[in-house]
Amino acid sequence: MQFRLFERRKLRTENVWFAYDPALITCTKSQYQSRRRYQVYEHANYGPLVRAVHRSAHEIVSLLVMMGFDPAAKPGTPHRCLLAYAASNGQLEITEAILDGLRASEKGCPTYFIEEAVSAAATNRHPLVVRHLLKNVHRESRTRASTLIRELCRANLPGAIIGGRISVCQALLVWLRTVDFYGHQFHGTPLQLAVRRGHSTIVRMLLMKGAKPDLVLPQMSMEEGSPLTEAARLGYEAIIDALTVAGAKDDVRDARGLHAKDYLKRNKERREQEERDRQRAREAQAEQQEALRRLSRAEHTFDTPGTINARMTATCTCGSSYFHDR
Repeated sequence: MQFRLFERRKLRTENVWFAYDPALITCTKSQYQSRRRYQVYEHANYGPLVRAVHRSAHEIVSLLVMMGFDPAAKPGTPHRCLLAYAASNGQLEITEAILDGLRASEKGCPTYFIEEAVSAAATNRHPLVVRHLLKNVHRESRTRASTLIRELCRANLPGAIIGGRISVCQALLVWLRTVDFYGHQFHGTPLQLAVRRGHSTIVRMLLMKGAKPDLVLPQMSMEEGSPLTEAARLGYEAIIDALTVAGAKDDVRDARGLHAKDYLKRNKERREQEERDRQRAREAQAEQQEALRRLSRAEHTFDTPGTINARMTATCTCGSSYFHDR
């Protein structure tokens, strides 16, 4: 027996409980039908576990996972798994409950669940969730787990540096043996990316982790020269100091044929010129104020209107004929 589409939909959802929605009281017919269709889709396709995760009810999530609800259910969002959805929202308790449920299930926790969850948490600035996920990657053997952790950290560190997420960078750097690798997505090593963005704190963290300030890799484009050359070109004083203390060379030339010394000299000359300009502006302002004070003090000593106009004409520098005798 065949049914038309609306009949199949009616049979599938006739016993679905619809939540009370005050928005359905005052709305047009088309809005009502659209909202009703969304409710049908939501309650017919989502289980109670997914709805509890959407509502951030971590006690209910833990209870439902213990009762046997599938933690690998689709969340109905762009994320491919509930674990990634909870991690992207920084829901640490829910992430722990879902991860425990996945590890206790027959299929276990797929690797791509962990990968997507770590990426989502790192993108949305949730270092505690990142740290918890990385600490719990021990479903595989020890060698495989350590390799997976390093791969996850290498994949997510460049994005965290670009976004200036210092806490996430700290959580990822703990697991990395070396930070001297090339990130193809953003075209540069972690140190280069931090210098480009001007994140002096992250630069110091990378140098403390063992980043080489003058590293040259085959994939690198030497248009920027060394990190010190780039920092000198951009004028980041704190980064220049950190790289200099780390022993960076200042004679590496960039695509313009200039090295760090040239840029430092230019920066010094520009700062001196700016200071001279500011000093001239201060002196001109002081002269103007002094002239106005002299005018206000001597105003009552004038005898005739012609004298007043002549004095004001001599003081005025705007070229206006308003003060001239008519």
